[in-house]
Amino acid sequence: MKNIFLLCLFLFGSILVSCKKDKDDPKPTTGSIKATATPAGAATNMRLTRDNTTIEIAPNSSGVFQADNLQAGNYSVTFTPEIGYQGPPASNITVTAGNTTDMGTIGFVQPGSQFIGTMSASVNGKTWNSALHGGTVDGSGMGLTISGAAVSLTGTTETIMLNLPNITGLGTYSAPFDASAVYMVASITGTPLTWVSGSNCTITITNIDQVEQKISGTFSFTANPAPGSSASGNKTVTNGTFTNLVIQ
Repeated sequence: MKNIFLLCLFLFGSILVSCKKDKDDPKPTTGSIKATATPAGAATNMRLTRDNTTIEIAPNSSGVFQADNLQAGNYSVTFTPEIGYQGPPASNITVTAGNTTDMGTIGFVQPGSQFIGTMSASVNGKTWNSALHGGTVDGSGMGLTISGAAVSLTGTTETIMLNLPNITGLGTYSAPFDASAVYMVASITGTPLTWVSGSNCTITITNIDQVEQKISGTFSFTANPAPGSSASGNKTVTNGTFTNLVIQ
């Protein structure tokens, strides 16, 4: 009987110790986001937005941003570039409790050349090759415009503009809410003619190089004459591609 009593006492004590340990070591409820800007000093802060609440984090001397004690969930992350630099569009980052989500190296560039990369398409069956092209991030850090211009020997410029109002990363964006496009023809003497996409516009982002600040993808759309424009007929744009365009 004495041995049974001691065994029960030991088991009861073990349960108490286990319960106390559970109370002393609660499961984590927060996580962290980390990112490294290159070159160091190219960004002044990292902005994290969730549920209409924004947190701003300053970098250390090595250009490392670290936001701790974040509630688990999805955050929109943007960076404010230093004067003379341009950063990437917003990223959607998921924070999990007890973990640090490392975004890796985020590249910031000074205004890049519009001759870098390639952009081409077929417009009503005719080959269109851009001579000047690039991507531009809007003031919110969420929207991206990709544009290219083909210039003929006669001085006529044919421009294609692709608009992504809320880019969240790689993937396919479609009209009418997530993608739109404009096709414009301008000559030295004539009035510019403009066509705009309606419900038929698809833009696919296949690669975003955060370090080199370059973007690649494909596109297609059908454009109708814009209100107030003297343009006529439709423009069917197919086989559109852009490769390694500099994001500014």
